[in-house]
Amino acid sequence: MKLYVCYTASAFKTPRPGGHPCGVAYEALREAGHEPEVIKSYGLAVLPDLFNRTEGRREAKRLTGSNKVPVLVTDDGEVVSDSKKIIAWAREHPAGATAARRAGHACKGLGLRGGRSEEVHDGSAARAAVRMTSRGAGR
Repeated sequence: MKLYVCYTASAFKTPRPGGHPCGVAYEALREAGHEPEVIKSYGLAVLPDLFNRTEGRREAKRLTGSNKVPVLVTDDGEVVSDSKKIIAWAREHPAGATAARRAGHACKGLGLRGGRSEEVHDGSAARAAVRMTSRGAGR
């Protein structure tokens, strides 16, 4: 998972109401248990493309048609741009649930009847173990 953000870490610490978009997107992903690879993207979205030729801004433009960041690229190749959409994506896709969903697909792929997966939390929000069961889904 990659998160393209502004170039300066100090941008995350801003008096801006609601926080800096790159910082709130990053924090939402971390709170959901993800550890994105952060790619700092030099430039400024309001400037013409001529001044936004760094690798991160070019990749944002290639992925979304705009050189604005933050841009999230998930492990599945899904592209999510705009901090509000990234926050919503993080809430809808917590790290443990993603692993559980994949494990559930693996159960079905193995032919286990009624195979399903459950999240088992060990007390920390960032960690989740996945236990695969072959019990029916109606429990």
